[in-house]
Amino acid sequence: MKQIVCPICGSQALRHIEDVFLVWTPILNDNGELGRLDPKTEGFSEYFECRECGHRPCEAELLSSAEDRRVAP
Repeated sequence: MKQIVCPICGSQALRHIEDVFLVWTPILNDNGELGRLDPKTEGFSEYFECRECGHRPCEAELLSSAEDRRVAP
């Protein structure tokens, strides 16, 4: 297994982030307060991000960067 680095700055401080959006149905509960019912995951976004320089490389950039490192001496 190889560590993947940022294709811009070379940092190993990469992370994979997933944002999940939960959608609730609003209801009025027995106390007359707003409540939530039936959570559903409607969609999500995901991306890679370098904690050092802030670059958000796509998967192809990361794979290309890993390939370049493999053939480099």
